[in-house]
Amino acid sequence: MFKSFDYFQPDFSGGFLIGKEVLFSGPYKWAFYTHIISAPIALFAGTIQAFVRLEKKHPNAHKAFGFAFLSSVIIAAPSGFIMAFSAIGGWLSTLSFILLSTLWFVFALRGFWFIQRGLNRKHRQFMTRAYVLTLSAVFLRLWSFICVHNLDWHGDSMYIFIAWAS
Repeated sequence: MFKSFDYFQPDFSGGFLIGKEVLFSGPYKWAFYTHIISAPIALFAGTIQAFVRLEKKHPNAHKAFGFAFLSSVIIAAPSGFIMAFSAIGGWLSTLSFILLSTLWFVFALRGFWFIQRGLNRKHRQFMTRAYVLTLSAVFLRLWSFICVHNLDWHGDSMYIFIAWAS
C-alpha cells in the first residue's frame, strides 16, 4: 500500500515506470494516479471485510467497508484496464491485466447486485472472488521480488510470468 507514495515523485529511470515518461502526457498519467490511489483502498477495505467478519455484529461497519471496497474497485479496475495497454511485456502482459481488471470489476458489481436482491451466499462468493483479484497486486510484487532477487530473472519474460502468476 505504501509503495504508492513513491510514485508521486516518479522515477522513469528504473523499475515499473522505466520507459513510460512519454506516457505521462496522456491518459496513462490520469489512469496511473487514479489506480495507485484507489487500489490500496480496495486492498485495505477488502482485507477488513475478509478477516474481521463485521456483517453480523457490526452491519453498518460491514456496509461502510463494503461501500469503500466497491467504490474503489469501480475506480481502480477501469484505470487498471487503461494502464494494461502500456504493460511491460507486450500483448501477453496486456491480456493478463485486461482480463484481471475486467473480472475484478464484474465480480465486484455482481457481488453488489446479489446483496441488493438478498442473495447473501452469492454476494459472499462474488465479493470473495473480487477480493482474491485485489490480492493480485500483492502477489505481483511478491513474485517480482522473488524473480529479481532470488532467481536473478529480469526483463519482459519475467514480467509476463508475474503478470499471469499473480
